[in-house]
Amino acid sequence: MEEIEELKKAGTGSGKEIIAKIMASHQAISEKTAFSLAKYTLRKSRKFLRRFTALPLDVGRLTEHILEKEAYRIMELREDLLGLICSWSNVHCGAKSRVLTAEDGVSQIGGGRWLVVDDTAGLVTAALAEKMGLLYPTEEEDDTSSEEKETAPAPAPAPAPAPAENDAQRDTAMPDADADTTTSDPSTRPRKPARPHIPQMSAYTNTLTILHPNNQPNLACLKYFGYDVGQPSPSHPLYKHLKSLSWLSLLSPQDDPSYIEPELLSAAELESMKSSKRGNYYKKRRRWEKTKRVVDETKRGGFDGLVVATSMDVKGVLRELVPLVRGGGKVAVYHQNVEPLVELVDCYSKERRAAFIAKEFGTDAQQTRKRTLEADANGDAPDEDEDFPINPTLLLAPSLQTARARQWQVLPERTHPMMTSKGGAEGYLFTATRVIPVEGRVEARGHGTRKKRKTAVETPAETSAVETPVET
Repeated sequence: MEEIEELKKAGTGSGKEIIAKIMASHQAISEKTAFSLAKYTLRKSRKFLRRFTALPLDVGRLTEHILEKEAYRIMELREDLLGLICSWSNVHCGAKSRVLTAEDGVSQIGGGRWLVVDDTAGLVTAALAEKMGLLYPTEEEDDTSSEEKETAPAPAPAPAPAPAENDAQRDTAMPDADADTTTSDPSTRPRKPARPHIPQMSAYTNTLTILHPNNQPNLACLKYFGYDVGQPSPSHPLYKHLKSLSWLSLLSPQDDPSYIEPELLSAAELESMKSSKRGNYYKKRRRWEKTKRVVDETKRGGFDGLVVATSMDVKGVLRELVPLVRGGGKVAVYHQNVEPLVELVDCYSKERRAAFIAKEFGTDAQQTRKRTLEADANGDAPDEDEDFPINPTLLLAPSLQTARARQWQVLPERTHPMMTSKGGAEGYLFTATRVIPVEGRVEARGHGTRKKRKTAVETPAETSAVETPVET
């Protein structure tokens, strides 16, 4: 060990001399087999050789790094299941230019809008943004500052001094430039003109809308890709394509302070305000406009897909968010345990769907509506149906799946799975397709057969029955 430490301090050979010294001092090295000697040499090379490889950071490498250190932060989500989420949610890079409104007046053609509930510190959001081509920053400079400069009014030119009659008047009218002007009265200084309020622009398609329970979403993983949630750079693609709102803003916006409109001030009042107070006023207006715009867009619905990775009750999440997905949209729900997703599959099963339709349009439908109307008239909330906690007719073909890509050692005559792979939760994925149920009772009628059926007909002349062929 003393010789090894001296070779380390010398720093020559990048560890090759240390490995040669160890191999020479090994007394039983001749007794090793070829496979054992290769393993021994490889283990010493990894320990003493000073080599490294610089690799670009992507979502897969970030997932492996977090799984080794803090797997609970990302709900033990692996790269293989992350690929399944992106595939089943139909996330893709949509066109950003030509945007058209569909026939329903809500959906948009030419891109895509996805609703996301992410409790994995932003890892699922990063994977979706990578598939949409929005994750990695570009070198294009932001033109927001230049636009503000163009729209801001130019300061009024100072009036020219009156022509002086003699040198004394000229000296009085034009003081020395070196004179100290800081002692002048601030109240007499001309106030800067108020800058106009410039609303923030936002993308209408190819967007991700994040739902979170706190004041700000937890998207810590995005900082590795140049996006700071607190102070995002306008040049980053996610600046206009990533939107966030809280559950309070979606379910009860009147109770959200950020949704309340600030007092609207006139131009004269803005002129009389100081620049700092005027800046705070514009900041509040921009925050309110952004919150209101995101809440209104989300409530209109028409999303192309829903991606959920949360530890909350998935039934309650889907009860509120599935109606916001357009017809044909994809729903993908990840959970590290299988029990919540098994209950979810049962809630959307065909048996429960048939029972729900029979209850809504069957003989007990009038009594159910009567009880609901009486509860509304009395101001009482109707009792939640234990049999149908969510509407089972909104999703079709629910399925539950999992996948695990295990690492293998592929060597001549010794190919086998890696025996030191990390364990943890298996992870499961619920997938379904959003459908729009028809209104009213559904009656199925088939095509009539062309067979001739024999029926008995009584005639007044004869009391006996005569068989008459009738075509159906």
